[in-house]
Amino acid sequence: PAASPGGTHGTQQDTNSAEGREKELRIVLLGRSGTGKSAVGNRILGRDVFRAEYNSASVTVKCEKRSAEIDKWRVTVIDTPGFFNPRFSNEKVSQEVQRCIEMSSPGPHVFLVVVKIPHFTEQDREILSKVQKLFGEKITSHILIIFSHGDRLKVTIEEFIKSKEGLETLIKQCNDKYHVFNNKTIGTACCSWTDKAFLSFSEREY
Repeated sequence: PAASPGGTHGTQQDTNSAEGREKELRIVLLGRSGTGKSAVGNRILGRDVFRAEYNSASVTVKCEKRSAEIDKWRVTVIDTPGFFNPRFSNEKVSQEVQRCIEMSSPGPHVFLVVVKIPHFTEQDREILSKVQKLFGEKITSHILIIFSHGDRLKVTIEEFIKSKEGLETLIKQCNDKYHVFNNKTIGTACCSWTDKAFLSFSEREY
């Protein structure tokens, strides 16, 4: 189904029937600058609605919101500026990232923390503490680690996780929840939204 590049949720069906109500999934993208967050957002929605460039520089300077209808779900993605962007102070980035809560009202279901394969840096290791400082420690129960550029994997994802210092610890802190994305595939939604990796988060907001 086609993505809807507008920045609003749209009108839900006015009905008390559980079957008639539109199901929603509100997603926030987080990560250091240059990990491919915007490309992940495009992959989720099945269309190029966020500006994405395949280099180490972040192109997102303000939170951006896009939505699409996918498998009878209203999927909304909030792209945020990357942490550790040399062009902006950490304080400025943090203030902008915090806007994602208001933009995803009544609250996001899941925060996707994006890690770029084959890299896992000291800055990546610091991301969790940064988002906990902004949103509180309970955020870990709403985090799914996303490995972008999965097409670059030369080993299994399990072997990759074990080979990077601190990555296995990060995964455990986020309840062993992670997913691998191939950024090169475009034009269709990344997966069926019956996928348990995502639906497990849809039952409650942050």
